[in-house]
Amino acid sequence: MNERVAQLKNKRRGKNPPRAQARTAANQNWYLIGLLALFGLSRLIYRLLGIKFDASSLNWFWQFVDPQLLKSDFARSIIYLHSQPPAMNLFLGIILYLFPNWETNGFWFCYLGLGIILTVSLYLLLRNLNILPPIAALLTAVFIISPTCILYENWLFYTYPVCVALIFSALCWVKFLRKPRVIYTLLLFFSLGFVVLMWSLFHLVWFLLLAVALLVFRHQEWKRIIPGLLLPFLVVTGWYVKNWLLFNQFTASTWFGMNFSKMTNSMLWYEERKELYNNGTISAISLIPPFSELEKYEPILEPKPVTGILVLDQRKKASGVPNFNNIAYIDIARAYGRDALKILFIKPLAYLRGLAEAIGIFFIPADNYYFLRLNRKKLKTLARIFNAVLLGQFNDRLNTSLRRSNPVTFYLQSFTNTGFILIAAYILAFIYGILLLRRRHPLSQSYFFLWLTLLYAFLVGNFTEVGENNRFRFVLDPLLFPFIGLFIQSLLPFPSKRTRGE
Repeated sequence: MNERVAQLKNKRRGKNPPRAQARTAANQNWYLIGLLALFGLSRLIYRLLGIKFDASSLNWFWQFVDPQLLKSDFARSIIYLHSQPPAMNLFLGIILYLFPNWETNGFWFCYLGLGIILTVSLYLLLRNLNILPPIAALLTAVFIISPTCILYENWLFYTYPVCVALIFSALCWVKFLRKPRVIYTLLLFFSLGFVVLMWSLFHLVWFLLLAVALLVFRHQEWKRIIPGLLLPFLVVTGWYVKNWLLFNQFTASTWFGMNFSKMTNSMLWYEERKELYNNGTISAISLIPPFSELEKYEPILEPKPVTGILVLDQRKKASGVPNFNNIAYIDIARAYGRDALKILFIKPLAYLRGLAEAIGIFFIPADNYYFLRLNRKKLKTLARIFNAVLLGQFNDRLNTSLRRSNPVTFYLQSFTNTGFILIAAYILAFIYGILLLRRRHPLSQSYFFLWLTLLYAFLVGNFTEVGENNRFRFVLDPLLFPFIGLFIQSLLPFPSKRTRGE
């Protein structure tokens, strides 16, 4: 009798009785089990289709320390790393140590583990944001079996780990807002710190913006936020301070000048840059393509003294590719940056061309990326189907020779290469985020992490660099799914309290 009265009271208050809660939890478990089974089955099928983990980047990617140095001079190579944040090279060095001669299998095993974390985290994120279980499961399934996800999961680079860490961070953010506990802030800020120390696109500023926002939203819970924030903040800031003390740069990467020069210098033809050099506007360094070998800079730069530290003195890696962590590239990047700013103000149309190209590339499907080609050629037809049906890309051909001869046609052709559904999804997310904040919707604080991260990475990634912007976007795509789920639920023919955030 008492149990029946309690159930009636809970019903009047809008609470689920214990049996209903248990049923809901059981259903959620079945959805998760189904998603994990789908994950395993899809990986097996893709493996049978010939997809193998591609670790060919290990020996020659610019962002990676020479594997020989990671094996023989690991600690110093990490400490004196200035061109990149340290997390990826730390990971590479650990796997090389733990799996000698079997490092590809070690990387593959770790990335499969990240895939499992991605699957669980994305589904739980959607559910904690009040997306109905079938919709949450469907959206998660679509992402984890997509050719794009498979390609990045089987490629040795920091893109996939950052994607997983962002989803996990978003889940911890939402969990803390629902139930404030120190464990959630610890996991949140450690995962945010991991992202900052993995990819310089996500700057310390982004980390601080989210920390301040959480303190504003839950100022009464500061005693639970500060303990979780303190250590990750000190570790991340410590890396920036280390670069400031050793290299006079308060940054996670000293490449910014070279990256930004592609937005301005590289948008001018050689003849235009030569004219600017002749009239004294820019230096001779801008006549050389950024990220060139040291030999090309030696006639115009003073030689750097030998430091005795291999990762700073090495001109080329054992594989023969340039070592862009050589100490000379700090001054080279600064020189490119100074010229890039001059061109920005003198010839702003060059920057606008760079911006147009960056945004156009941003909305090209992320599987259409040069370094994925080894596996992509095995999934070319399947990828085209996914891109057409889910992203709205109906043309994947681009005549780059038109860039100079007929730029109007080139940019129009570039626009038709984009995914129109993808563009609509980003517009939807940005508008939804603003509406949720303005209306002080019950879910606005939970969605703020997603909205701010999407906006930050879109602006910083596209306004400062051009070339690999669709790869940048891949890490953000899963953060769109809660907005898509919310939109789908708003179209349902029946009202849903969960949709309203009640």
